[in-house]
Amino acid sequence: MKKPFKHTILGRVLDFGRGLGRGQRGSVVTEFAISFPILITVTLMVFDIGRAMFVYTTIHNVAAEGARYISLRGNGSPTQTNEADHRAFMNDIATGLEPAQMNVVILYSPAPTSGSEVKVTITYSLTFFGSVFLPIEAITMTSESKMTVL
Repeated sequence: MKKPFKHTILGRVLDFGRGLGRGQRGSVVTEFAISFPILITVTLMVFDIGRAMFVYTTIHNVAAEGARYISLRGNGSPTQTNEADHRAFMNDIATGLEPAQMNVVILYSPAPTSGSEVKVTITYSLTFFGSVFLPIEAITMTSESKMTVL
């Protein structure tokens, strides 16, 4: 059978392209085996960085909202609440976080009365997904907020 482009420039380019794959059979599998763990590790690291940003933003917002909630429900307020209510409120608004890993500390200076200062400190222990492949330890994130009790 006669090849239509045998003596043209296009025919020479096509013949050259057919010979490129010779002697390289199986190299794709090897390259994939080398690059796949690196790709998965980088993907998990990017995911973990985004997750760490989400966790820090969440605990920062929970501390601010918790301090505001407590300052509006201080001693003598018609909507006065106790510390268990404060902790339940902060656990409810901490969406996406494990309550068991979140530690809430509420401090009054000097006492829980009108005009005093309330400080809410939240610490959260974050374990990375990338620690499956890399020796990454959990980190502790902390955020605090202060407000005056009304």
